[in-house]
Amino acid sequence: MVSGMDGWDSSTPASTKSIVNIIIMSMSESRGLDQPLGRGMASMAVAAIEVRTDLLRQAPETHATHWHAIDAVALSGIIAIDAVAPYAFTHPDTTAEAAEKIERLLTAYRSSLPFDEAERGWIVKVASDFPTDEAVEELRLGEDVLVSRGVRRAVVGDELLGRWVSWRRGIDEFRGQGTVVSACRALKSVGDSALPTWRELQWFHWPPSCVGQESLHS
Repeated sequence: MVSGMDGWDSSTPASTKSIVNIIIMSMSESRGLDQPLGRGMASMAVAAIEVRTDLLRQAPETHATHWHAIDAVALSGIIAIDAVAPYAFTHPDTTAEAAEKIERLLTAYRSSLPFDEAERGWIVKVASDFPTDEAVEELRLGEDVLVSRGVRRAVVGDELLGRWVSWRRGIDEFRGQGTVVSACRALKSVGDSALPTWRELQWFHWPPSCVGQESLHS
């Protein structure tokens, strides 16, 4: 757990430290912006905005049904949210009310993902110690036995990655579900709640692939 900006537990992976340090540094640009839920939750807002931006980026039509590098970047957002959470939720500025509000929104985000809690935890555990490209390969080759809803079952990383692509494209069992939109809206709500003027961040811009996707911007 994080006790402060530098208070890392010895078991914290180096890659996790890097992710959070990047987020904390990016917060320097937002110091003049309204932070109604405190600095800790403002850092979560920055992470949520970045993760949402990556989710909005779509692979080219040539990869309509199979993996593209942009899918790996979007997948890394699951790790980023978990990495920032200890800092955000234990920051001295974070009140119980703020924590409850943001946790509720993050639960909505995670519930929209194509993985259950055990699968999501396994992805974070396997991928957190590797750069994005290597993490994907580790996941693709990975297998394990997880317990979910009281049942032990095998998990195959390659199947999870295929499910991620189907979810992102809205195909197969995810056709017509609209859960990518739900995930993006939950992340946007984190930004709107903890950093309401986040559009003023200097580094922020809508990726070209988002143009015209107004339903995701509202």
